[in-house]
Amino acid sequence: MKELKGRKLILILGIPLGIGLFLIGNPIFALVATLVMIAGLDEFYNISEKKGAYPNRIFGFIISFLISIAYSGIYSHHQITIMGVICLSVISVFFIEIINDKEEALLNISTTFLGILFVPVMLGTIIHLRQLDHIYNSNITLI
Repeated sequence: MKELKGRKLILILGIPLGIGLFLIGNPIFALVATLVMIAGLDEFYNISEKKGAYPNRIFGFIISFLISIAYSGIYSHHQITIMGVICLSVISVFFIEIINDKEEALLNISTTFLGILFVPVMLGTIIHLRQLDHIYNSNITLI
């Protein structure tokens, strides 16, 4: 319960603001969701650093931004390009960690990718869920 003590304001203001932005729609909703993803990823990486891992923060933030673009469908005709950039970035983070010659390189790589899978990929689905109305010309999210 101590963890919730400092988060009451976020709970009181964040939930109504999130629902309101969800109803307003894109691009405002996608932008705010991206900022929440980056803040959540930053918090995840802070916790990981306290445990002794050193994830690649810049890489995680860039991939979070690209994931939000891919989910929002802004560049839907270039989505394969965005996914290609993400795949090339995955390979590059391996090379960066090997070149940096830090201790526990595998732990750093794993923490970086776990943060990306845990925060932006899961939170990004709400952007795509919001886009379902636009994609299928329906009112499914207003029910």
